[in-house]
Amino acid sequence: LQVLVGDINEAICTHALHYTIWRKYRSFPERFDWRGKTPVVSFYPLRPELVESTYFLYQATQNPFYLHVGSDLLKDLEQHAKSKCGYATLHDVISKEQEDRMESFFLSETCKYLYLLFDTNHTLNRHASQYLFTTEGHILRIHSNLHQKPWQKGGCGW
Repeated sequence: LQVLVGDINEAICTHALHYTIWRKYRSFPERFDWRGKTPVVSFYPLRPELVESTYFLYQATQNPFYLHVGSDLLKDLEQHAKSKCGYATLHDVISKEQEDRMESFFLSETCKYLYLLFDTNHTLNRHASQYLFTTEGHILRIHSNLHQKPWQKGGCGW
């Protein structure tokens, strides 16, 4: 969200904090105690937020560091969350014990942002201003008639 409102410097700092936690656990605990510097809820259901932030920061800065981060995240997912039939929630980020489940947002969001991070020639990346991602990672095309507020078009507009 910070990237989308143009607060790039703050987004970089927030991302760096979260990436530091990822590097420590090679995953991301569901809840983390910043004061105690320890997981409070130590499972990781393969949430997309860090991957999503990495994607948007790369799009905003074109800094290859974020490609490195994405590669690191992907490598860790492959090493710790990959299972016989897909990818698994980590029951514990310390032991890396897996659960017998994979949340749907892993495919619909986490994998989508990883794919788009590395496919720099994808239509969504080449024409980013024409698309909008919802909070659930759905992609919506922004039609040109929506670039103007209804009251600026003349008439009541509704």
